This record gives sequence, C-alpha cells and structure tokens, in this order.
Amino acid sequence: MQMLSKNNDYITKTMFLLCLISFVFGYSQENKFSRNSIKTGVGIGYNMGVKEEGLGTLSMIGYERSYGGKGRLRMNATLLLGGFFSTGISDSRDNYYRTTSWNLNANYDFVKYKAVSLFIYSGGFANYSRGMLGSGSSEVTLENYESQTFADIYFGANLGCGLRINPPSNRFAFEIKPLNFQFGNKDFVNFYMMFGVDIKIKN
Repeated sequence: MQMLSKNNDYITKTMFLLCLISFVFGYSQENKFSRNSIKTGVGIGYNMGVKEEGLGTLSMIGYERSYGGKGRLRMNATLLLGGFFSTGISDSRDNYYRTTSWNLNANYDFVKYKAVSLFIYSGGFANYSRGMLGSGSSEVTLENYESQTFADIYFGANLGCGLRINPPSNRFAFEIKPLNFQFGNKDFVNFYMMFGVDIKIKN
C-alpha cells in the first residue's frame, strides 16, 4: 500500500505540473510554432513479463515531428517509464519492479475536424524490466520461494489509438489515449491508458 501511495502521489504531482504549465503559457495568437514538439504523458496500466506481473503508473517524455500539409502524420521517439507492483493480483507472486521502454512510433489522424482528430499509431519498442520477487509459497507446487532480484529485456510492437485536441494558436496539444498495447517476446504484455500533453516548439 505504501508503494501504491507513492505512485499515486507521483502521478498527482505530474498532472498538477502539466496543468500549471498549460495555464502559465496559455493561448498565444501571435506565436508561430514549428512542426516539432516535446511529448509528455502520465497513465495507469497492467504489465506482465516472463517473471513479473503487476499494476502501476507510467510517465512518458519524448520528441515528435509532424508531416504533411495538415500535420496528420507524426513520427515520435519516446521514453516510457513505469513502476509496477502485484497488489490486487491474487494469482501473482509478490513483486515490485520498474520498466524502461524506448519507443519509435508513427501516428496518423484518420478522422480530423478542425482542431479535433481521432488517431491510430503503431511502431516498435525495446524494454528493460528489473525489480524484486518477494518470498512466499505456491499452493499448486507447494514450493517455498525466497526473495530474489531479476532483470529482463523485451522487444516487440506498439499499437494504440486516441483523441487529439490541437488548437493551432495554442502552444499545447492534448491527447487522451484509452487503448495502448505493447506485445513482445517472452509473453511480454503492457496495456495502459494515458493522458498526454504535447508542447510545441517555436520557430
């Protein structure tokens, strides 16, 4: 529960910071922005690997560039950081671990009306997971387990969709991404929901 509280505090502070940045800079009619932006985001999700399984929070930071006359195609490189724990998962061994995922994705607005669009994205990732498995016993095998650390590397594909709000005169674009998936080797799965803010870079 202490780890859950720490993760909740972290995500609350991050959301507050993103909102504060938005209010401070606000709308700017005279500013001209480039095709480049800094991507940020926070979310919650479920993760499972070869040894680990847990629920947790995620944060994202990265760089994006748009292409085309209306900027409907966007390429981005991001770093996705997660902290997961087995609280709430009854059939999983106690564990706490962190993930670092390097991602390269292509986003496309398949429906766009003025500042609002629906988009899909896909790409690839490389993930490094490390943490600790707790001590305990198995009711199935009757084995006793000792605490141990672990580290694993995964590779795979990203897939997701969301809603994007991008007022041309605003320095910020907002993304609500309810469905995000990572599928990789060694039965790796990462499913999460995320709220993101893109900070446009001036010309």
